[in-house]
Amino acid sequence: KHGGLVLTAHMGNWEYMAAYTSSKWVPLAIVYRYFRQRWAEVLWQKVRRQHAVDMIPESQSAFQIIRRLNQKYAIGIMCDQHVGVPEGVVIPFFGHDVGAMPALAVLQIRTHQYVFPVFCYREWKTGKFVVGVDGKINPEQRRLEEYQLQIHEYVARYQAYIEKWIKQYPDQWLWVHR
Repeated sequence: KHGGLVLTAHMGNWEYMAAYTSSKWVPLAIVYRYFRQRWAEVLWQKVRRQHAVDMIPESQSAFQIIRRLNQKYAIGIMCDQHVGVPEGVVIPFFGHDVGAMPALAVLQIRTHQYVFPVFCYREWKTGKFVVGVDGKINPEQRRLEEYQLQIHEYVARYQAYIEKWIKQYPDQWLWVHR
């Protein structure tokens, strides 16, 4: 068991996926945004902690992510979040340019960690959730001058995984923001 970075999306039951990953494979810490409703924040913190899922608030993420990686945790990041320009990376997604989150790419480049694309879907015949690891993305050593290009390439690769999963299981992707 060792750490790494986990690429994921709002597919299937992502809370189950986090609990399963943490209990069966490797300790998992997820980067998350606080809920606006205090009662929801308290509830989800309790549920996640009951299933050994560590949580890193987005506002405290840099130091905490490095600390957890050194403790051999996997770090889970939902990469189907819209991020506007200039922070976001403009990437084609289902034929439309979208502002995609560069955080996972920056982490992979700076920490030289593998990225494991992990997704969850419900098998309708059995009613069970399936958690799958869709390969791994190796870190690449590049010259510093290629940093922005490398971020763009990684983000495009991550979005291609998410698009593939959505095409396979379109009824199981939840996206309500844009």
